[in-house]
Amino acid sequence: MSNFLLIGGKSNEVHALNIYKCFKNKTLLYVNLAKDDNDLVAYYNFINDNKDTKITLLTKKMLSNFYEEALKYDIIYFAGGTFHKLKEKVINYNIDKALLKLKTSNKLLVGISAGAILFSQYGYTDYASFNDVGIYYNFKLEAGLGLLDIIFCPHYQKNGIETFNDEIKKYRIDAYALEDDTAILISLDEVKIIKDNYKNSVYYFKKEDHILRSLYA
Repeated sequence: MSNFLLIGGKSNEVHALNIYKCFKNKTLLYVNLAKDDNDLVAYYNFINDNKDTKITLLTKKMLSNFYEEALKYDIIYFAGGTFHKLKEKVINYNIDKALLKLKTSNKLLVGISAGAILFSQYGYTDYASFNDVGIYYNFKLEAGLGLLDIIFCPHYQKNGIETFNDEIKKYRIDAYALEDDTAILISLDEVKIIKDNYKNSVYYFKKEDHILRSLYA
């Protein structure tokens, strides 16, 4: 059974020393489908931050055979970006079917922001949001692939994103809201909290009552 590492986001000011420990001395396939093909800045930054990891960038040639390619690596990492762009490409290239099979393997499936939403039943997306005097509006709850029976909210430190707390009350599903530089490692029924910035928080909303609870590393 695969483990899932869901990352709320990454700030430029904090080094991901604790979160990236999961990648050390491993082989990793970097999936960059949530951004334009020529946007590789995050990829090169990722390489610089993970010098003890053997990282391969997913290419167009590999897309047609994603499942077989993914089996060659310890970790499959879905980078952040625009969620609907990521989901569209994942479905078009049948990566969704590959992930269902990979879920029963011993791989570590990693998603940051949009990548984390992809694994979840639903996620709170910001592609249509806008900023007005420091407050963000127009977040959207969208369906992921449902590999994990949770609702996921990245970048929970944004002003205005607390509308998530009310939106999830429409669903009887456990929910997690993560600020940047925090992560949750889900293994069977266990959830481990990992933080690179201990000032930032991880929150859990139990499906029975939707009360916000802080989780500690």
